[in-house]
Amino acid sequence: MTSGRLEVITGPMFSGKSEELIRRVNRFKYSKPLRDILFFKHKIHSLPGNNRLSTHSGVNVFCRDIEEVKEILTTELMFNEPPVIGLDEAQFFDEYEDVKYIQTMVELGNQVFISGLSRDSRGEPFGYMPEILCMADHITTLTALCTVCGGEATMTYRKTPGGSQINPDDGNNYESRCRLHWEAR
Repeated sequence: MTSGRLEVITGPMFSGKSEELIRRVNRFKYSKPLRDILFFKHKIHSLPGNNRLSTHSGVNVFCRDIEEVKEILTTELMFNEPPVIGLDEAQFFDEYEDVKYIQTMVELGNQVFISGLSRDSRGEPFGYMPEILCMADHITTLTALCTVCGGEATMTYRKTPGGSQINPDDGNNYESRCRLHWEAR
């Protein structure tokens, strides 16, 4: 049996979280013993029938769209060797049960890689990402480039004020910003 592990990749929008998730999970294509590689993302961030995890830079892989993390447990973990799991846009999972299911996947021996925004455009904790970060064996925090000055951007800026915390779009309404040029919106 393999020891499970949880790695979390976080940072503002446009920092390369999804691309890093794909890179880390795909390394297991060359490991022994061979293990299935499975990608998932929240269906709120998908076009119907798309079944692709795509990055802003054009990298994409097949994935399954899910609404709750328990869908992974009920359909995908009946393997001889635990699969390697990539879960994108974790900030959209909005039930505490999802956090417990992530812990269960790790306890079953899965290598679980998660990416998501830890903060929203107001600078507040995003969904259950703080709890997921607390469970992680390893955390990578990426930065982007500020769209105003080109410096290190750690914040996500919403171009239009207001709206709900969950506002999935293609990114046209958001920018990455440094603290100097960011304001809560």
